[in-house]
Amino acid sequence: MLVFDSKFTIYANLNKLNQSKENIKFLTIRRRSKSLIKKTLDIPTKEWQKVSIERARRKYRKVTLHDGRCNLRHYNAEVRQIILTDHGRSKPTFLITNDFDIDAKEIVKKYAGRWMVEQVIYRCA
Repeated sequence: MLVFDSKFTIYANLNKLNQSKENIKFLTIRRRSKSLIKKTLDIPTKEWQKVSIERARRKYRKVTLHDGRCNLRHYNAEVRQIILTDHGRSKPTFLITNDFDIDAKEIVKKYAGRWMVEQVIYRCA
């Protein structure tokens, strides 16, 4: 699975990954918009779940997530979208992937690992 920042590529390239013979899985952040955040507020409370992310030195171990599907411009299939709240940021985070089989909690842990690498790089700079 490729795990990368959303600025690394465009949705049309994600579509190419998804349609590749190699069946390459990806995980990235979806770009936030006001309308996307507004739609998040309309999701009923019962559709959210609290999960604990076991990560060393992580301040926000318990996050709230919504696991769903969405369509992206220039992407010819649905993607899985995991929305995170209660994670230390004022706005929700939107993770997108073409892996529908892995547990949502595992997806969050995979991306949290990327955040940890980013923090180490930032501290060394």
